[in-house]
Amino acid sequence: MEEKLNYSYKSEEEESVFRGIINKFLPYWPLLLGLIVISVACGWVYLKYATPFYRSSATILIKDDKQGASETSVMETLDMFGGKKNVENEIEVIRSRTLAREVVKDLHLYAPVFVSEKFADKATYNSSPIGIEARYLDSFTVASRIPFVASTANVKVNGVDYAYNQWVTTPWGILRFTPNEKNIKQETDRSYFFALNPVKGAANQLLGRLTVIASSKQSTIINIAYEDDNKKRAEDILNALIRVYNSAAIRDKNTLAANTLDFVEKRLNYVVAELDSVEGKIQDYRTKNKVVNISAQGELYLQTVGANDLKISDLDMQMAVLNEVQRYVAGQSGKGSIIPSTLGITDPVLATQTQRLYELEMQYERLKGTTGENNPAVQSIVDQINKVKPTILENVNNQRRALSAGKQDLAGTNSKYTALLGSIPQKEREL
Repeated sequence: MEEKLNYSYKSEEEESVFRGIINKFLPYWPLLLGLIVISVACGWVYLKYATPFYRSSATILIKDDKQGASETSVMETLDMFGGKKNVENEIEVIRSRTLAREVVKDLHLYAPVFVSEKFADKATYNSSPIGIEARYLDSFTVASRIPFVASTANVKVNGVDYAYNQWVTTPWGILRFTPNEKNIKQETDRSYFFALNPVKGAANQLLGRLTVIASSKQSTIINIAYEDDNKKRAEDILNALIRVYNSAAIRDKNTLAANTLDFVEKRLNYVVAELDSVEGKIQDYRTKNKVVNISAQGELYLQTVGANDLKISDLDMQMAVLNEVQRYVAGQSGKGSIIPSTLGITDPVLATQTQRLYELEMQYERLKGTTGENNPAVQSIVDQINKVKPTILENVNNQRRALSAGKQDLAGTNSKYTALLGSIPQKEREL
């Protein structure tokens, strides 16, 4: 009986509290209803007129000299002008203003087209009735709102008619208007206008929405993402960025290949001239001195002297190569300079060091043009160059001393055999 009374008491108390809450807020029900209606209306307006953003992504596989699986020596030999790349450096190249400006120029992003709507202006991009292109990207006049009316015959800009697909002179510079056949028939109640923005500013805006990161620390794959309020434009920007990046890499490879082939051609011409000169001298010597019938002893002496002469010539050639290497390292080498050949040098370390120096300088020239000399990546390459150069010069000096000693020894041996040849009878020597 006691438990039933307690239960009844609690129910009456809860009902009293609930009734008090209702009586407290009941006079304000119109305000609460108005707030609910306003909230729903605001949400509907936001969803209807808010600009959605799209995110497009792509991946690039980088051939890196520090990460990833190493290639076989056969494949490295076949990839003569491929050149390995560093992932961090390539990320800086992709994010460079140079490539961004190329994308802006290719897609004409400096001249966006807008349509006026009730609450805000909306960019049209591929749904625009026309496209605008400036002939001189550094001299057109910047403008934020230039109204136009497009028809199938021509385009009227600020009341002036201009023909399609021709360079025309306008108050903002020399422009060309291209019709979009799919969207040329625009609605009469919609007004369009275009803007002319600096290429540099459009490139900076592009870079602000661009994300370039490595997929992981040990990976050679770069993930690229771009955010835009137009899905098609985001995809086109990524495709254009990858296209100009590949074109820049191909231009670098072609430059390296052309410089290398030019150097090989010059060295071959030099070697051919030297061989012709040597053969001519041998023929003249045999014809003049009739050394074909010389005695066995004299022939042996001459063979020894000739072999020593060839060795001395080889040492001279090696000395000349070392001099070229020293001039290359000590001189103002850089982009456009040709790496000297180490042909004839028996030390493989020197060839490896000079090739490493050339690769570092090519990386320095390329990064300097895109990121600036104060970039940490550029300074790192400069430090590596400054460390490699003294090592190469020390190696060159050591080899030069060894070659000089060997040349003096051969010269002494030749003097000895020349004296022995002098003991052979004059007549036999002449024969």
